[in-house]
This record gives sequence, structure tokens and C-alpha cells, in this order.
Amino acid sequence: MIVAINFDGACEPVNPGGVGTWGFIIRDLPGRSVPVYGVGIVEPLSVPMTNNVAEWVALGKALAFVDSNYRSVLKPASEHSLLISGDSKLVVEQLSGRWACNAANLRPLLARCRELLTSIGCPWSATWVKRDFNTAADSLTQAAYVGATGKPFPVREKKK
Repeated sequence: MIVAINFDGACEPVNPGGVGTWGFIIRDLPGRSVPVYGVGIVEPLSVPMTNNVAEWVALGKALAFVDSNYRSVLKPASEHSLLISGDSKLVVEQLSGRWACNAANLRPLLARCRELLTSIGCPWSATWVKRDFNTAADSLTQAAYVGATGKPFPVREKKK
């Protein structure tokens, strides 16, 4: 079995200091089960809210769900794997160990995600995807913001 995670986090309407929201989608590949969706606001942490914090929380929530609901079916590890995708290059590269995690406020979030991956116990890979390929998780994050604030999700001009 292959289990796929798409995750996203946001800090709006300002970064840093906005409202942190997260969303994830988990599905068995090749689509044998109905996708599972998770959304929410980032609970107050001892660190300032930023996009990077929200992205890490989103991944942590998704991994905790997999650990609670899929761990028993993902073992033995040799037959199963976990595919992680997100539009945060920082999270994907730090999780994979290709980039150092220099921000002290992100280290505990990275450590928690790695603990969850160890608990899940199967091979995994993390891939950065452009936001255009993460629209379903992004829309969940936006819906969480609207639900938490009652305001429309801020629209920003695309960078050229």
C-alpha cells in the first residue's frame, strides 16, 4: 500500500503575526479509498505565527493522523510507503535532511514530524510541488481561515 499526503499551511492576513491555518489530504494510492481531509487553525504556540510554522503544523497533523490510523497497515515496512507532498520547499528540504533547520522555533516541529515518521515505520519520501499542484490542500487551508475569521481569504498578486 502507498499512502499519499498533501499538506499546506498559511499565516494570513500578515506574515508573521497572522492567523495560522492548516489543511491536509490523505489517500491510498491508486485511489482505493476515499480521501481523508483535515483542516484547522494552528493552536497558540510559544513561537510567533509564520507561514513556515503553519506549514510544519500542517505536516505534523497529517503525520499524526497517519500514525493513528494507518500505522498498523503500513507495516511490514518493506511492502508499503508514505509519499509526502507540499508546496513549502523549506519543510520538504528540512524534513528530508537536505537543508539544515537553523530557526530555533522550527526545530521542535521538525523533531515531532521525524518522531511520527519513525513511529509510522515505513519508507517515506517528501517532494516539493508548486502551489498550482497543491490546490486541494491549499483550498482546505483557505477554508480554515474563512471559518476561523469569517473573512475572505486574502488574495495576493502572483509574483512574476
